[in-house]
Amino acid sequence: MTTINKRSTPAQEHKLQVLAVGDCNTYGIQEPPIGNTILDKFCRCLEQAGYPASSQNLGFGMGTSREGIALMEAKAARADILLLNFGLVDSWITSIPRVYVPYFPDSRAKKVRRKLLKFTKRRLRAPLLRRVIPSGNVVPLAEFRANIEQIISLARQANPSVWVLLWGSPPVQYDAERNGHLLQYNAELHDVATRKRAMYLPTKPIIDNLPSAEAFLDNVHLNEAATTSIAAEMAHAFLSQRQRTAA
Repeated sequence: MTTINKRSTPAQEHKLQVLAVGDCNTYGIQEPPIGNTILDKFCRCLEQAGYPASSQNLGFGMGTSREGIALMEAKAARADILLLNFGLVDSWITSIPRVYVPYFPDSRAKKVRRKLLKFTKRRLRAPLLRRVIPSGNVVPLAEFRANIEQIISLARQANPSVWVLLWGSPPVQYDAERNGHLLQYNAELHDVATRKRAMYLPTKPIIDNLPSAEAFLDNVHLNEAATTSIAAEMAHAFLSQRQRTAA
């Protein structure tokens, strides 16, 4: 884990506002739900270094970058720091990808439509049907890129000096094909970060340094040690840049 040196001078004059937008990796699934997310741990790292912080978590289970835009437009507060991650659901291969029912904003009618759509798509997975039924990523790569750029633009409209960190989706276990798609979407995040003057944090090296039992709760979702390590690396990236700017 990265060691973070505490500031020699207090930062009580301003509490940093941290906004996290992403899928279940951002939302968090551990119990209790408050205090165990990557966002919570990132803020604690900042506070330990002398930077008090408050947070807003717009993570969304089963969320794609499409929901990310809707959440930004409907709920996002002005932020000093934006932690942004999508790809786990965006890159998923599904039947008839053009047919999609957003999770946000939600309604009873949408829930019924999603249930019927999932029921239908499960039956389209039969080998014979796969030959004739189109399939593809839930959110195509070009749209994913545009969505990520729009989320960054929305954050910068509220605060032009917001510090933006895009972080790659960790690999899943026992699914090489899915990880191949994740690599493509992570590469897109890296490219957007470069072009939009943001930072990018790859998480695969962090996960690779941990035993599977410590890294994963199941085949997909992150465990306590993984979220702690990722949050520490995020904080190290922010504090390092802060120190370079102040020098």
